[in-house]
Amino acid sequence: MELSIKEFKIKDYYLKAKEKCMKFSHILAIIYFVFILLSVLGYLISDFPAFRTTIGQENKLFFTSYSFLTLSYLFYFGHFLMSLIIINKKIYEGKTPKVSDLFLGFKKYWKIFLIFLIKTIFTFLFSLILIIPGVIKY
Repeated sequence: MELSIKEFKIKDYYLKAKEKCMKFSHILAIIYFVFILLSVLGYLISDFPAFRTTIGQENKLFFTSYSFLTLSYLFYFGHFLMSLIIINKKIYEGKTPKVSDLFLGFKKYWKIFLIFLIKTIFTFLFSLILIIPGVIKY
C-alpha cells in the first residue's frame, strides 16, 4: 500500500487561510483596530513631555522615547502579540474569536514578560557585534 502525499503550494495555504479569516473578518477587523489603537496610544505616551530630558542644549527625546518604547514592548506590547497568536490559533481550529481574547496574553504575564526580556537582551547583545547580526537575530 502506497502512501500518497499531496503536494501543497504556498498558494494553497494562502487560500485556506483567507477562507478561514473571511468567516471572522468583522471580528478580526475590530480586534486589529483595538490592537493598533493601543499601539498608537503607547507611542503617544512615550512622546509625552514628561519623558523628555534635556542635557545642556541637546534634546535627548529620541533616546528617552526609544527606551520607553522598549519598556512598553516588554511590559505590555508582547502580551498583545501573544494574544494575536492565540486568536489566530482559534481561527485555525475553527473557533470564533472574541474581542476580549486580545487580553488573553496577560493570563501568563510573567512567563511572556521573561520570554520577551530574554529576546530583547539577546537582540541587544547581537547588535553589539554589528547591526546586521542584530537584525538577523531579531
